[in-house]
Amino acid sequence: MMNFEDLLKKRRSVQFKKMSRYMKYIFNDHFVIVMFFLLGALAFQYSELLKTLPTEFFGEKFL
Repeated sequence: MMNFEDLLKKRRSVQFKKMSRYMKYIFNDHFVIVMFFLLGALAFQYSELLKTLPTEFFGEKFL
């Protein structure tokens, strides 16, 4: 006879196996696409920031 804790552990491990098989496909496609657009947006914002800075900006040696 299984007690409640053993049943939960078994269900959790089965669910984790299912999710791990599925998640590798999701993260390969969608995660890469999202990161591509995110990095592109950040690069665009950074270039716009550089255009607005004065020429004698204090932190220009760090940029």
